[in-house]
Formats: sequence, structure tokens, C-alpha cells
Amino acid sequence: MALRYDVLVTPPPRAVLPDGSSVRPVPAWSPISSTLIHGERDAVLIDAPHTKQAAREVADWAAASGKNLVAMYATHGHGDHWFGFTEVAKRFPHAAIWGTEGTVALGPVVK
Repeated sequence: MALRYDVLVTPPPRAVLPDGSSVRPVPAWSPISSTLIHGERDAVLIDAPHTKQAAREVADWAAASGKNLVAMYATHGHGDHWFGFTEVAKRFPHAAIWGTEGTVALGPVVK
């Protein structure tokens, strides 16, 4: 079977202004794309957004695929691409977390 992929784009978080109101997007933040690369049974998640709520949405999306999430991969060391792995791992505790040597040097992404 060929590999396939699906992409979920989560919007940037809202900024809370001094008056208590909020705006989107937060200056300097962009939407985060999470990609699920999958075969017949298993999948790998590429990047997870950094807020708990958005990461839970990604975990729900990955679970709805019906695939066994075997790993999560951070494309680079910026936290907005891997902080969410903590939340996703609550749903998929056996999934490995991967990153290149350069990515790992910027943050603790490998367990």
C-alpha cells in the first residue's frame, strides 16, 4: 500500500490585550500545519501546535484516522512545532518522539 497524508491547519492563538479583549492572529504567530503520514495501519505525526487546546484537537484528529500513531516528528526546534507533543502523547503514550540532531539541540524533543 502506498503512503498517504492528511494535513490539519490550526489557527494561531489569540492575543489578550491590556483591556482584556482578544485578537487573532497573535503578532508574529502563524497557523501551524500538522501532517499525518500513514499507511494501512500506522501513522507518523509531523509537528503539533504549542497550545494545549490545539494539540488536543490534533490528537483527536489523529485518533479519528483510526491509525496507530507510532511516532511524532518535529520539523525543527521551535516550540510551536513540538510543545504539543506532550498533549498528543497523553492520547498515544507509546508513540516515539523524533527530531534531527539540530532540532534536538534546540529543545528536548526526543524521549
